[in-house]
Amino acid sequence: MRILIKLSPNTITVPYHYQVILLSFIHKWLGRNNSYHEGISLYGFSWLRGGRKGKKGYEFKNGAYLSINAYSFEFIQSIASSLLIQDVELAWGMEVLSVEIIKNPTFSNQERFMLGSPVFIKRKRENRKEDQFYYPYYDKDAACIQHNDHKKDFIAERNQMSNLYMTETLQRKLASVGLSTDISVAFDPAYRNPQIKSTKIKSNFKATYCPVIITGNPESILFAWNVGIGNNTGMGFGSLI
Repeated sequence: MRILIKLSPNTITVPYHYQVILLSFIHKWLGRNNSYHEGISLYGFSWLRGGRKGKKGYEFKNGAYLSINAYSFEFIQSIASSLLIQDVELAWGMEVLSVEIIKNPTFSNQERFMLGSPVFIKRKRENRKEDQFYYPYYDKDAACIQHNDHKKDFIAERNQMSNLYMTETLQRKLASVGLSTDISVAFDPAYRNPQIKSTKIKSNFKATYCPVIITGNPESILFAWNVGIGNNTGMGFGSLI
């Protein structure tokens, strides 16, 4: 389940890397219940939507909105209750105008989703402190490879790894609540304009705006819609819309 939060227009330009501030408000709305911050994140939230990128940041002349999603109804109820009793001001002059609870939709065995926030995929590198980030790959990413067959193999391998790691992360979360792990997640191969988004939340992140296709039973797909996909959903990555 999720809630949709509508915000008033900003009076101060929203900085490009605003996500860490948004995350702090999510934690504030959760209150002292720190159990949500421990272990596997079975919740997530979108980034601010409805604005335009300017020279110094984002402007939301007609207001903004974001969604907060979770597997647990108690989580959603906790957020909604906090918004009713706490100060409704967010930041940058923006105030919470309304809070709407969105009921769970009905899904089929395969769904294509747009993103409310970019998908972040990471894995540990052997003998390295830095994580390896993964994205969808296309011809431009293999420009240094001259032979076409080798280029196709490179792109196919990298895309397979990205899709595999997205699937593995979702399967781990499904298993934690006893749902079927017979599911697969893949970036839409027909989408030709994926966007790599860099941001900083404690450390640097690179994530991808690209539609995803999820195949599995409807209950597990609903779980993905409520929880998000990829790594660090609890920090605002991988929100599905």
